[in-house]
Amino acid sequence: MKKYFSLFFILLMTAAAHAQKLGPALETAQLARQVASQSAAQLSQQLERGAQAALEQARAAKIETYPYISHNIAPAVGVQVLSGWQVEPLYQDRPELKDVGDISLYLIRQENRLVAQEMERQKNHVWPQLGSNIKQLEQAAANTPQVADPLHYVVQHLSPSVNTLFVGELHGYPEIKQAMNRLLVQLRRQQPNRPIILFTEFLPKDFVWKEKNSSFKWQPGCRKVGLENNDFLAVWKQAQELNIPTVGLEPMRSCLDRRLCSFFLSVFNEDISPRSFNISSSGIKYRNEKFVETLQQYRENNPEALFVVYAGTSHVEYHKFSSVAAQFKPQETFVLSLSPSVKRLAQRLGEDKETAQYSYHPIRQFIQVGNFPQDFLYFDKGLAPIAGVDALIRLETPKE
Repeated sequence: MKKYFSLFFILLMTAAAHAQKLGPALETAQLARQVASQSAAQLSQQLERGAQAALEQARAAKIETYPYISHNIAPAVGVQVLSGWQVEPLYQDRPELKDVGDISLYLIRQENRLVAQEMERQKNHVWPQLGSNIKQLEQAAANTPQVADPLHYVVQHLSPSVNTLFVGELHGYPEIKQAMNRLLVQLRRQQPNRPIILFTEFLPKDFVWKEKNSSFKWQPGCRKVGLENNDFLAVWKQAQELNIPTVGLEPMRSCLDRRLCSFFLSVFNEDISPRSFNISSSGIKYRNEKFVETLQQYRENNPEALFVVYAGTSHVEYHKFSSVAAQFKPQETFVLSLSPSVKRLAQRLGEDKETAQYSYHPIRQFIQVGNFPQDFLYFDKGLAPIAGVDALIRLETPKE
């Protein structure tokens, strides 16, 4: 019995000694958890304060008085992250952000900072430049010859120094795709021996179009209109027949199906409505930066080629937010905007012709003054960055 008692005593003392050794470790672990919890709470509070301050800044910046308007810009009061994968690049420099709520606050803060910055840029640079040059812009428009084939005029007057032709479109109009076909034919006819590459936002990045292409690796839930719409497919096929490869620009994270796309809750005229990540300020900036990266990579291997960049007008016009064209040398770029007729716009938008005159016009989007009734506008390099484009063509209304 004495033997067993001694053994029990030894075990008891050993356990006590072990507990004494573990005590500080347990206390340290508990303290670490408390500190982590406090740090997480402090981070959330800091992000919440930052998000609120940025929202107030964006709201204060959004002051509009006639004849000025802000295009496509609105403060965000919330965000719905439907795909964390899509928005990861927006906070990759903040690895401490793990909680969904913290990520959302950070995204709102960054979005509203961009909104405020863009409003200030418009008020301090875009509006004053347009306003002070309105007479020169009107005169240049009036002096533009109203030729039968403006596309032919643009191609014939394209400077040899231009190595990147940006073509901006309004989405959803078949006549614009038909104009793109004619443009490619005329470019090839004028420059038969020059390498020409067509780049487009309507196909995913790193995708080179072929009539039968099954090897491209899609991210689950992704799709792109340029592989589904027959009007676009006709453009890619036309390019292929002209020995013009077609290369996608759209980063895969922006190709998500609309039902999976994250969105901001933005304030338009006091009404709150969802705003897709792809057309938010954060999304446009991200996408445009990726467009530029791809173009620069291809330029390194194709120094003599003519790049034709086909995308929405909001990506390419010189004075738009985070403009792709503005990232390249002015003398080496040309921005052509293709627009439906005013009649066609009025029909589609349910507006009268006078109101439709302001819709999607590169000048009158920003200031509601100036007389620009012409179907073809052409500006020299002194005025083009101010006008937003080197040329604008209003296309004929398709016959019923």
